[in-house]
Amino acid sequence: MTKEALEYFCDVIVKPVADGGEGSVEAMADALDAKFIDTIVKNPLGTEILARYALKDDLAILEMSSASGLTLINSNERNPMKTSTFGFGQMIKDAISKGARKFIVGIGGSATNDAGIGMLSALGFKFYDKNGSLLEGKGEDLAQIYEFSDEEAIKELKECEFLIACDVDNPLYGQKGAAYVYAPQKGANGRMVKQLDDGLKHFVGLVKERWRANLLCSPNLYQTSRSFLSLQEVLV
Repeated sequence: MTKEALEYFCDVIVKPVADGGEGSVEAMADALDAKFIDTIVKNPLGTEILARYALKDDLAILEMSSASGLTLINSNERNPMKTSTFGFGQMIKDAISKGARKFIVGIGGSATNDAGIGMLSALGFKFYDKNGSLLEGKGEDLAQIYEFSDEEAIKELKECEFLIACDVDNPLYGQKGAAYVYAPQKGANGRMVKQLDDGLKHFVGLVKERWRANLLCSPNLYQTSRSFLSLQEVLV
């Protein structure tokens, strides 16, 4: 078909695209004619910032990088032992309060490797060490988790569906897992990588024990902080 024929028979509409990292919300909001929502959340190190997501009826479009992104902290502050996805959980909580029950989530570009325990903490889950002390939900806390509770979790979570925008396919832990592949770019040295990987294994063991879940072998276990490994299992 000639160019002239194409122009005669076809209407071409150009829309921006993104890969799940920065710019994903803007791209999808443009395509869906969604409105932008600004909310105050904590960045990866706990400083309050303004984060943005998009909302269309009961569909929320979020980027983890907007609340828990690597670009939100200075290069000399990057340390996935100390960072948390708590702020991203605050974004989800805010969207739920505004009626969202379906979520499209871009998870690229995070500064975290906490398996989503920070995010879940913001959504009402509680994580405790062996002494019964409440953990904050940072990467370094993974190995310290002895027990966790969902008794105070937001009830509406059971009504929510999450679609993850992700372009990688890694296991949760091991040589090709979250810590070994992604933690170094977030500031982890070799010792930290080993500690984070051990923490991920430990947390997976607890989740398996409670929900009989097979997390390691599940394909596409969501790059970077693996926040949705948690939601995948606890929202069933």
